[in-house]
Amino acid sequence: MKKLGTYLFLLICILSLAVFSCRSMMDEVTPAIVEDQVFEYTNNDAPHNFFSRNLVSLAQAKALEDGIIIEHRNEQTDHLRALEDDKYCYDVALGFVQTSIKSSEQFQQTVVGSESNPLSLLGLIGMVGAGGFIGKQYFRRPGDYTPEEHEVEVQKAKEAVKKEINGGGK
Repeated sequence: MKKLGTYLFLLICILSLAVFSCRSMMDEVTPAIVEDQVFEYTNNDAPHNFFSRNLVSLAQAKALEDGIIIEHRNEQTDHLRALEDDKYCYDVALGFVQTSIKSSEQFQQTVVGSESNPLSLLGLIGMVGAGGFIGKQYFRRPGDYTPEEHEVEVQKAKEAVKKEINGGGK
């Protein structure tokens, strides 16, 4: 019986020495209290302990610390990617609208004219239109009707057709 007590005492001493000398074993038995926000940030479930929901071991607390760092890096990387995507979309959209503005300004300068382009389509068309209006008023070929003469001739033709249809033309 004395030998059993001695062996048991030696076993307890060896286990105690192993537990207290090994850092990882010490971390497993050392308690740590962690707030709920830690579990929310890392998307981990809190362990179900008998004493307290927030009571974890030191090893679990260190693992949660690593999880927080990893989660933060992932979030920051996602934000950087979103920032790069937004910058790319911004540059593309801005380039498109600036190209459209330049094209429209060139078209406007062609149609209306500018300091560098004194000739314009609107000016040329206006001159042609004014010339056509003047020509219509003052220059007629022989045999051309004015609008009033045209209406009189149309009315005469309509009356002639009505008489012919009604039998009065024979």
